[in-house]
Formats: sequence, C-alpha cells, structure tokens
Amino acid sequence: MLSLISIRCQFHMRSTLLAVLLISPVEGLCDRISYTEGPRVNLVDEQEPPRFTLGLLGGILDYPSVSNLTQQNGAGGVAIGIHLGAQFFTQFDFLYSFQQSRINRITMVDVEDIDHYLFSLNLKYDWAPLVLPSGTWFHLYTGVLGTHSRRQFNFNENSSYGFDGGASIELGFDLTRSLQIGIEYRYLTNLSFERNFSNTEADLKVQNLGSGGSVKKIESFDHQFVLVSGKIRF
Repeated sequence: MLSLISIRCQFHMRSTLLAVLLISPVEGLCDRISYTEGPRVNLVDEQEPPRFTLGLLGGILDYPSVSNLTQQNGAGGVAIGIHLGAQFFTQFDFLYSFQQSRINRITMVDVEDIDHYLFSLNLKYDWAPLVLPSGTWFHLYTGVLGTHSRRQFNFNENSSYGFDGGASIELGFDLTRSLQIGIEYRYLTNLSFERNFSNTEADLKVQNLGSGGSVKKIESFDHQFVLVSGKIRF
C-alpha cells in the first residue's frame, strides 16, 4: 500500500514538473508578444489634403501693347478656393487695379484715371506635387479662367464692363500643411465689352488708347498679371 502511494506521489510530482516546464516558455512568449511594439504608422500622411483655401493676392497688371499708360499702381485682392479632388480645384478671386492714361487732345494733354475691378473664376490642375530636398512640397498649377471686368473712368463719370478669357500658370510652395505661398502668371484676352458713356463724341475719344499708331479702346487690349499669393488651407 505504501509502495502504491509512493509511486502515485512520484508520478504526480513528475507531471507537475513537466507541466511547469511546458507552460513557462509559453508564458514568456506571451509576455513578449503582449509587450512588443510593432512599427508606428504615420497617420498625418494618410490624412486627406485640405479642401478649402483663403488667401491674399498682390502684383502688377500690364498691357504689353499699350503706349500711353503713364501709371500702373499694381493690383491686389482676395481669393477663395475649393479642392474638387483628383488634383483639380477651382478658385474665385477679386482684384482691383488703378491706371492712368495720357490723352493727346487738340489743345492740351489730359490724364484719364481708370479704376479696374476684376472678378475671376479659375479652374486649375495640380501636376504631380513634388517634395524638394528641404522637405517643402512644390506644386505646378496650370489652368483656364474667365473674368468679368468693370472699369470706372474719370471718377465714375463713365464706365464699361466686359468679359475676358485666358490661361494661367502658378508655382506653389507649402510652408506648412495649412500655409502656402505662390507666384502666378495670367494672360487674358477680351471676348466682349460694352460702354456706358455720355453720347458726346469727345467723351468717347477720351478713353481710346494708342498702340503702334492705331487707336483702340482699352477694353479691347490683351493684358497680363503677375501675382504673388499667400494662402491658408483648411
């Protein structure tokens, strides 16, 4: 009887020791699995790009073929943009510029003040953004635009409005995820215009601008912008 009890005790002790030996490595493995960290995921890179932009524009307006503009004080305005997806976005902006024209009358030389208000709708495409060695994102945008122009002459005594169409190219640099600066070139040609002037012949002649010996109205000339911008994206 004592021999049987001794055998059972030895068997029980061996079984317990075997179980401990088998379970211990498994527990160590579980500990390592529980506390081993995997590779970190950069969640910022997976976020969608900002959808809206709000910015300021400033630069110059130039009429390449006009000879008697004596003063061009530049152009400035605001812009609002919406990202449409697939690297397309649209932008609405407003620009104001001021010019003076020298008018050669029969007995004197006169100066005509021109206030120019421009409302533009742009459709742009972002060509494969690149990362510069400095880590800054670089963008090349090309686009088409349509504009509605309104001009006031001689302190609002006479006015005109017209529609222009053109193309643009822009270089953009992302300083941060939400801040971008850029430089843009636009070229516009007139599609149609209409004047609201007095019916006297003298008033109609005052606003004509000379180019290469010919006389044309300022609304009919092609013109170009060079603009710098600062935009907040959100």
